[in-house]
Amino acid sequence: MKEMREKVRVWKVRKVWRVRLIVDRVPSSSPSGNQYRILNTGFDEVVSTTKSLTVEPTPLSPSNKQAQNCQVDKTYLYSGFLIFSSSPTKSHVPFLRSFSVFFGVLLLLADLFPHSIGKFGDVLIVGKAEVGLSYMDSLCCFNSGNKADRGRSSCSSGKGRSHQCPVKYGFSLVKGKANHPMEDYHVAKLVQFRGHEIGLFAIYDGHLGDSVPAYLQKHLFSNILKDEDFWTDPNRCIVKAYETTDQAILTHSPDLGRGGSTAVTAILLNNQKLWIANVGDSRAVLSRGGLAVQMSTDHEPNNERGSIENRGGFVSNIPGDVARVNGQLAVSRAFGDKNLKLHLRSDPDIQYTDINPDTEFLILASDGLWKVMTNEEAVDIARRIKDPQRAAKQLVTEALNRDSKDDISCIVVRFKG
Repeated sequence: MKEMREKVRVWKVRKVWRVRLIVDRVPSSSPSGNQYRILNTGFDEVVSTTKSLTVEPTPLSPSNKQAQNCQVDKTYLYSGFLIFSSSPTKSHVPFLRSFSVFFGVLLLLADLFPHSIGKFGDVLIVGKAEVGLSYMDSLCCFNSGNKADRGRSSCSSGKGRSHQCPVKYGFSLVKGKANHPMEDYHVAKLVQFRGHEIGLFAIYDGHLGDSVPAYLQKHLFSNILKDEDFWTDPNRCIVKAYETTDQAILTHSPDLGRGGSTAVTAILLNNQKLWIANVGDSRAVLSRGGLAVQMSTDHEPNNERGSIENRGGFVSNIPGDVARVNGQLAVSRAFGDKNLKLHLRSDPDIQYTDINPDTEFLILASDGLWKVMTNEEAVDIARRIKDPQRAAKQLVTEALNRDSKDDISCIVVRFKG
């Protein structure tokens, strides 16, 4: 790739240079060709390098004396962000990782100039496509969920905590006894977004393959948070994002297959406000003063028979089996399931609650747990264990001891540490 020389606004943060880029292509007679001005800032792990650029001092404000001349030796692209640095790679990567945790979310280049992203990418991508990816995807995705990840472990667990408030979370997932790969996916993470700390927690219980839950893991929270309505009308935003995501899944059904997935999602804002949304039978249960409060709705065919029949479907009730839509699916709402979509819904039920002194913890789990355990039993088990990861593991272990045969996924979120 030809060496590029650009004029950019730049100021130093420790050993890293923050840069603003303006998308408009500026005709130039210089040997380097077209120029771009700065519009955005970004820091994260290095994934791609380009040749050095020349910078010139342009103070950001009259009081800013940090701007200075320097040669930018490395330029990095990560999920749509430009990173300019004059320090050795090894010395600044740890700081970049910590920056993304403690200093908040940054704007996405593609959102700022969607019509110019292709032109911009032609110059700086260096044959890779990272610049076209959404930052919200990288923010919300727990793992990539691509085909390379299909050989996942039959069990996994983990935990995390807030650095600003007492919130801690833990999760545990175990493959069931069925003769197919693990089909449960999850999200469990705390992110900084527009000056707020947001907890993103979800269980996606797939069926007929894991392509749909993997897609949800990567895209559903992204579609919620990138909508400006989230800050003014969260319920409307969540409903819209569920619908948009389901339509995208159906559009990509040749690639994603004929399967589907349930979803139960929790969004925790500043450890003060909590929104729970769900489709299907994955469930959210809150412990409030030791009492179990179900925060989701089990979408079972018998409970929504009228809606299914109005859409031209039917509900089968075969002795010894659960009720099923058209004799096939055991839930009345789901993402995907293109062959049954005419008879299914994908709009979520949503519940909101404030986090008050009596609100102890939240349990999210797939039906592999709830088939063998009541809400009250789950709360009693989790309440005895302060560490949320250990609590999630114990719930999964108890479900296995009760002969649950399905995949089991569980997240426990403690609001008081």
